[in-house]
Amino acid sequence: MGTDWQGQEGLFTLFGDDERGYDFITPEALQGLQDVHLSTPGVLSLYVDITPQRLAEVPLQKRVEALIGAEEDKLVEKAELARFRSAARRIMEHVQFQFRPSGRGLAIFSAPEQGLWRVYHLPAPVDDCLEWGDHVYLRPLLMLMDEYERYGVVLLDREKARFFLYYLGEVAEYGIAEHDVTPPKTRDQGPGQLSHLRWLEEQYAHHFRNVAAVTTRLYEHERWERLVIGGTADNAEHFREALPKALQDILAGMFNAPVTVDFNRVRDEVFAIERKIEEQAEAERVEAVITKTFKGSNAVLGLADTMWAVQQGRVYILVVPEGFKHKGWRCEQCGGLVADLTNQRPPACPYCEGPLVAEEDIIDVAMQQVLDQGGHLEVVRGPAQSRILEEGPIGAILRY
Repeated sequence: MGTDWQGQEGLFTLFGDDERGYDFITPEALQGLQDVHLSTPGVLSLYVDITPQRLAEVPLQKRVEALIGAEEDKLVEKAELARFRSAARRIMEHVQFQFRPSGRGLAIFSAPEQGLWRVYHLPAPVDDCLEWGDHVYLRPLLMLMDEYERYGVVLLDREKARFFLYYLGEVAEYGIAEHDVTPPKTRDQGPGQLSHLRWLEEQYAHHFRNVAAVTTRLYEHERWERLVIGGTADNAEHFREALPKALQDILAGMFNAPVTVDFNRVRDEVFAIERKIEEQAEAERVEAVITKTFKGSNAVLGLADTMWAVQQGRVYILVVPEGFKHKGWRCEQCGGLVADLTNQRPPACPYCEGPLVAEEDIIDVAMQQVLDQGGHLEVVRGPAQSRILEEGPIGAILRY
């Protein structure tokens, strides 16, 4: 379910807790979905919360049927209705006969005429929603990917080490382990004991260097954004000192735990570290957009200016409040985006005078375009969310 790669230590396999059974969602996995753009509506995108609590409240089949029924009632054109029913029927068959309650969120993308069928079990819950259109609706997934960076986790004591990937709110373990067999401390007294204890310290230092070497190779292949160390405070600090500067620079925090702890403990410890970092980063990013905009320094605020920056390919980081949606139009000719600011349809694209197609959520389209252009997303929550809504409601830090 994740990553296999060949290194000096053998085959590095990433595996998770079988009780969860979720899928890691990577940018590479989504690339093919982002490239889907049809001439007519033909893609059905479904997201549902499958946490035990939600499944107990309202059965999954009943919720999905309600979402499909509400969308079907909007359709009148016969050919489109037939395409919709075909995609919906495939989803209902899966929900009725193939669904397994693994993970906490479920995403399904169905477009039978294009041979598109994807099912993702997500490690985080998502709001129930169903979208029918000419492209795959990816915003909930993009939001998850923004919220959860890839964290490498090293859990160690003076003899052993375990390596984890924390991503999308869950943790999986690499199928490798670093283990040093070190003789137990001697009970001898006098100079002999001191010599042996000194030798033990040298062996421990050698172990930490070995763990640092394995960690470095994992980092170079997996490209974690952050690193977390678990173990006693003393061991964690000795290990930190053995790391190269590149890994020390991405160290997000440490936690105290024995090397034998289970997946849940590792996940919860890293989650607390992650949440604190994310809240601080969001607040700083919002203030940076506001300050730079007022100084006229490579930033914009507001729907019109931000959409213009997206059209120019200048957006480095798009800053969007969580859950914010806005109607607009997309140009069929140049891909330009226009936000609906006056409740009046523009006669043509303001950038190239091409024909416009209505979009129920122009923010979702903008997010996908920014990612296609190599930009980044910052989905903002909490106090920082109120701040950007008040000043924006969206904004961006620009490349130039």
